[in-house]
Amino acid sequence: MKQILLFLLLIGSVVFADSKVAVLDLKNDAGVSSSEISYLTDRTRDAVMRKLPEGFNVMTSESILELLPPGVKMADCSDAECEVEIGRKLGAEYVITGELLNFAGKFRLNLKLHHCESASFLGSETIKGSDLEQLEESIKKIAGELGTRIGKHSGTSASSNSFQAGRGSSAPEDSWFMEVSEKAVVKFESDPAGAVVVVDGKIMMDGGSPATTPFSREIEAGLVTVSMQRDKYLTKEQMVDIRTDNGTENIDWELEPNFGWLTIRTEPSGLNIAIDNQSAGKSPITSKELPPGGYKISVTDDQYYETWENVRIMRGQKKNITLKPEPIEGGLKVSATDKQGNALSAIVKVDGKSFGTTPCSGKLLVGSHSIETSSNGYISKDNVVVKERKIEELTIVLNIKQKTKTSVSSNNNAEFEMVEIPAGSFQMGSPSSEKNRDSDEKQHKVTISKPFLMSKTEVT
Repeated sequence: MKQILLFLLLIGSVVFADSKVAVLDLKNDAGVSSSEISYLTDRTRDAVMRKLPEGFNVMTSESILELLPPGVKMADCSDAECEVEIGRKLGAEYVITGELLNFAGKFRLNLKLHHCESASFLGSETIKGSDLEQLEESIKKIAGELGTRIGKHSGTSASSNSFQAGRGSSAPEDSWFMEVSEKAVVKFESDPAGAVVVVDGKIMMDGGSPATTPFSREIEAGLVTVSMQRDKYLTKEQMVDIRTDNGTENIDWELEPNFGWLTIRTEPSGLNIAIDNQSAGKSPITSKELPPGGYKISVTDDQYYETWENVRIMRGQKKNITLKPEPIEGGLKVSATDKQGNALSAIVKVDGKSFGTTPCSGKLLVGSHSIETSSNGYISKDNVVVKERKIEELTIVLNIKQKTKTSVSSNNNAEFEMVEIPAGSFQMGSPSSEKNRDSDEKQHKVTISKPFLMSKTEVT
């Protein structure tokens, strides 16, 4: 019996001697089916396993579920700290987590690697695919890089030290010569540009300010942790193997926006828009960047009833909305006359647009409007204030001079043009100093009490 127990203990020590790597189930933020996300998780585990150094094993989904403490679910984790803690509870040395996103119609799988004991972040990989089939092929090629990093971090992939016998010499040691470390020129770029770069916790500087992409620096060769940070974008961080035999090392990353785009249109356009009761300008508002979350979009124009719509913006989402508010209207009636009170047929324009021919009426938005009335070359310009659900009546008097033609002879149908002599007072006659003045042309004041018509030409 003791021999059997000893044998089992020896077997157990062999079975559990390998270090464990926990690849947690991928988070399904892309909304694919449960079978599809399980399949992608298995493909990720397989790709990592193929690149792991000797002495490491990838835990199966079943073993992870069996070892999880009661009440603990991987889906409950929302941050790296929780995921690392789950890795510790599983007895894993390394934990790999990932989330599947649908970004601008394409799939992205973000994988992250953490060392459970130190809770340190060891890098990430972003895998892209236009569809799930293409994504699967990319997983096979890229996900295994995390297994390679585990080997580098654990030191199992490092070559062993070698010993070479030396020859005796009486020459002095070259200790006076400073040992120069190996460095490589690294060019940092990002899309979009303007990201701050941190290498092994040290911010790359440009004088007294942080340097922003694109720029290049000399970096110590070897495995370093690089992160890029830019306002409104998610921080990207991963381990990079800097080598001196590649010429200039290029680190060119595409940063993931931590916002969505919202386009707001209205019918009609040009209306005042508010986002969460804060003025945002006039419509249309095109591709406005907004952090993920819920918003109230409303029309706050004085000439339209308030209309709103609640929208939710997701990270990387492009959303379009159109608001159709009801107008606040009143009525307007316009008539036109000459100075004598005679009705006229006149053309009316409101705010430069045709309104009709007098008498005319119609609906207008509340507020002030410019009115232009014209007839036979005579124009009147006025303003009117239209109020909600009230009719404003406007009579325009045009300063038209009457031209009258009347027949004075029925024998030859002769017609004479008449002109109006207006009422008023004037000095008739000529001054005494005027040459060739007759005695009956004495100046005197004449008053016309009522206007009358006079022939424009003499008659015989």
